[in-house]
Amino acid sequence: MGSFGERLRSVRLEKGLTQNQLAKSCDTSAGLIRHIEKSRRIPSYALLLTLCNVLNTSPEYLMQDELSLQPSDDTEEVLKIINQLTPANTKVLKDVMKTWAGHLKG
Repeated sequence: MGSFGERLRSVRLEKGLTQNQLAKSCDTSAGLIRHIEKSRRIPSYALLLTLCNVLNTSPEYLMQDELSLQPSDDTEEVLKIINQLTPANTKVLKDVMKTWAGHLKG
């Protein structure tokens, strides 16, 4: 089984629930459940926990493929650079990255 959405759909069907029933139990919309199952959206952390409680499964099971992603070469290079910084410089870099990420979000 591949993606989070596919795994969610499989567990939902094993429990004999429709998207509407799952949505109602999670206090969300069937449309959101549909988008999550089609990998068009990702659930919030709160919704993830609610889905797991309703379906009696674990976040680790639903996210197992996403949790095992291998870092790219760029990510590994950035981590090597960060590991060479002093703690004070690491904090400065973190603050710069937060500011930059905020600007990218708009």
